Amino acid sequence: MSTCCAERPADQASDQAAAAAGVYRLDPAGCDLEVSVRFGLVTVRGRFTDAAGTLDVAEQPGASRVSVSVVTASLTSGSSTMDGLLHGARLIDPGRNPELEFTADALSCPALLGAADPAVGSAVTGTLRTATGSLPLTLQVAAGELADDGTLRVTAAGSLPTADAVGLLSVPGVERVLGRNMQLRLTLSAQPVGAPGGAAAAVEAAAAVEAATAAKPEAAGPALAMAAA
Repeated sequence: MSTCCAERPADQASDQAAAAAGVYRLDPAGCDLEVSVRFGLVTVRGRFTDAAGTLDVAEQPGASRVSVSVVTASLTSGSSTMDGLLHGARLIDPGRNPELEFTADALSCPALLGAADPAVGSAVTGTLRTATGSLPLTLQVAAGELADDGTLRVTAAGSLPTADAVGLLSVPGVERVLGRNMQLRLTLSAQPVGAPGGAAAAVEAAAAVEAATAAKPEAAGPALAMAAA
């Protein structure tokens, strides 16, 4: 059964199964940082698709941590024409800022990660950083899901003043042709690494049973009984 923190009433949050404590490794295929901003007369949306990092689910509710790094040159709008325009306008300056990092030491999602007080809101608070500076950033968790296989998925959204975002990502002056605020949407998909009872442990146990069965067919019964125990 999956759990979604954005869809659970506050008075039911504490009754839902929470993600197991431990380190979760981000799956690059399921992670990205989407940005949108007015550019002249249109709203431009782009995604940083090269992302890596970890999500550390803590025993203490609200103390979970996130570390995400994206390659700024991976920004794409899905249109080669628009990409040429964005990079030509130097909306992103990969030469000065090859990576954008978001480090959060306060991730709260009561139904998904557990909470002593089910009324606690869902948010992730941390620091957005590049080679040229850093900014505090709080994103509101829009959706959170714990899949049956132990995969943890979190989507959080927020905004930054465009002038501040330009200071981190681009060159001075670009903000003059952009809207006042830049919208951010962070999507994370992570799989447990050594979490007790997590998917990783289950996969390792299944592999051990399969190997033992292949090596000694006659011992398949005992091997399975030991794994189940």
